Amino acid sequence: MEYINEIIATNLRKIRNQKRMSLDDLSKLTSVSKAVLFQIEKGTTNPTISTLWKIAEGLNIPLSNIIHKRKSVTIVRKDETIPLNDNSNNVKIYSHIPCYRNLEIFDIVLNKDGVLESNGHDIGAEELVFIKVGKVKVTIENEEFILTENEILRFDSNVSHSYENIGSEECIVMIVNHLVSL
Repeated sequence: MEYINEIIATNLRKIRNQKRMSLDDLSKLTSVSKAVLFQIEKGTTNPTISTLWKIAEGLNIPLSNIIHKRKSVTIVRKDETIPLNDNSNNVKIYSHIPCYRNLEIFDIVLNKDGVLESNGHDIGAEELVFIKVGKVKVTIENEEFILTENEILRFDSNVSHSYENIGSEECIVMIVNHLVSL
């Protein structure tokens, strides 16, 4: 069995090497000491969530890129996916695969009158929106788009945007979010 500190060590070392950064470079970027980064990459320490968050923010990558083990093949079964609910239970989000290669893939289930809002992502981010079931109003800044089943919308997602179920039944929207890594 592989321990979480070993997974984090492997992932962080790989990410740092891919970005051609030294430990000094990473330390300056993240405000985490070189000694702590060295221990994390050696797998000899269990870093706090706060430390991992600083590293992810400094590298401009999702935290999941650091803490999840990479597999060459991943299958996500419907019954294995646990939804995240908003407070009103009008919106459920099913995350299919942790952010991988700067892609997030998830389904949004909007009950009648359900709305999901986003302030936007980093500059350069894109979203692909695929309507699986129902009728959805997508608002991008102040522009509205009405989409129905099997229609797709692509947009630069660094601006505020929202999804609203305007049909009479539950709707399901698949989102593919392409995030940037600077």
